[in-house]
Amino acid sequence: MPTKPSKRVYFPPGSQTFGRSEPPTAVLPPSLYCGHCYKLQWELRPLKLRRCTGCGLVTYCSKECQKAAWNRHRASCRGQKTLDSAALAQISEGSAVKQWVEKIHHYAVISLAGGLVRMHPGITPDSFTSPNHALLFRLEACADNNPAKRFRPVTAPCIVERAHLGELAKEWAKWDAECRDTAVFVRRFAPDSVDCFAGMLPAIFIVVNTGLVMFHHVAVYGLPHMRDPLEPSSRVMIQDVVDMCVESLQCGLVFHCSEDQTQDLPDVGTYVRKGREWEWEPLANWNWDEFVATVTRTDPQAPRMRPRPSWCRFHDELS
Repeated sequence: MPTKPSKRVYFPPGSQTFGRSEPPTAVLPPSLYCGHCYKLQWELRPLKLRRCTGCGLVTYCSKECQKAAWNRHRASCRGQKTLDSAALAQISEGSAVKQWVEKIHHYAVISLAGGLVRMHPGITPDSFTSPNHALLFRLEACADNNPAKRFRPVTAPCIVERAHLGELAKEWAKWDAECRDTAVFVRRFAPDSVDCFAGMLPAIFIVVNTGLVMFHHVAVYGLPHMRDPLEPSSRVMIQDVVDMCVESLQCGLVFHCSEDQTQDLPDVGTYVRKGREWEWEPLANWNWDEFVATVTRTDPQAPRMRPRPSWCRFHDELS
């Protein structure tokens, strides 16, 4: 039987910021989000964030959130300078997040972006001419030297409208220009993907409890099908892929594009230390069925998750 040609989308390495310099990092005023549930001010309306009376830095949306966060916040409440200055400097420079996004979890981040965009009714091919949406990640810095486990999402990544970003949208004109410039580089240097490449989407990575945010941009694919209505069965399968990607980020598993061109499922591995370096190593005897049994699903009532058909449909929609 002849081998079925692959429709798998090729995500060129580094295509989030292809040809770009170090992304900027800025300080995020703590008053913009709750220190426990991590919701931004616009998500909490009409509630208003209130500052901790101990440190005056961290804010909470309710007494319940402040109480729930106290065990974690206690040590730093009156001693903010006790934070590891070396680790904080690394985060402030953006290098750790940049590595986590671009090098380590490249495949999962782009898959997440593509899936969320395909399911979003307000995003069309014209949206990338002048973006009005951004991808939002809320990350927690973890005390782990493994670069794949350096951060983890504390909430599911989502797409946010520009109007809801408040102070975060002050640099929107700059992001817009960078997205358009980077899209030119991707189309020029990654011709294999140009037919399905839609454009660049602004991305915001908030590192909670540090007061830091990194502005970035992520490549989005799926241009040929963006104007087509999304069938309910396809939506379920794409959401399953998004949920699998979120779970991989949570536990430090790293998806790579399979070397087998007929394989829709990504290769799964982790980073291991070899001498002074960390290198990706595939996991032997990987079992997708066991993995999906641990995945937290966006819709608990959805049909049983089937990894292979879900990834196959995902690539069909993004190719």
